[in-house]
Amino acid sequence: MTTLGARPPPCCSIFRGQPDKTRRIFVLHRIRGLSYREVAQHMALSEGSVQKHLARALFEVTCRLREYEDGR
Repeated sequence: MTTLGARPPPCCSIFRGQPDKTRRIFVLHRIRGLSYREVAQHMALSEGSVQKHLARALFEVTCRLREYEDGR
């Protein structure tokens, strides 16, 4: 439960500033459960590109969550 004055969790803005492609890949893989291959086929990319975008997205999530926990 959120109290008045509490900071909202970073989930709503965690990908602000990230490329649309990176956000879409993250959602397809991590939220919808598609495999690397399925995401690659869906978006007409190589599996390596999918992995690269996911690595970037996960790095961003990790950094933002650390900042949130540190109160920045």
